[in-house]
Amino acid sequence: MREIIRAVEIVPVPFAPPGVLGIAEIHGGIATILDLAPMLGAEDRRREDGPAICIFIDGDGDPIGIRADAACEIASIPVAAIEPPPAHLAAEAKRHLRGIVRQGRAPFLVIDSGALL
Repeated sequence: MREIIRAVEIVPVPFAPPGVLGIAEIHGGIATILDLAPMLGAEDRRREDGPAICIFIDGDGDPIGIRADAACEIASIPVAAIEPPPAHLAAEAKRHLRGIVRQGRAPFLVIDSGALL
């Protein structure tokens, strides 16, 4: 499953580790919803004003939702196009990344879904 859903109601889970926002119902199942900012050492820029945009992917058999500020598409990237993560990134951030892909002028981070949970 790879899908963008623009109005996701997230139910918080008590005592969840940093980066786990909660759970959400998706197509009759339950998905864990993640916020990558704490996992990647980035600033938390979340808005708390209503339903979230989530990008859903398969994660070791269970769906994972990644909270996003915005999303326009999900793309398939050839493995050969993935470059190693930049050396200056913190080790914690590198643990969650497969690398980077350059599309036009902007590089994009490639998340390792297996390392998220």
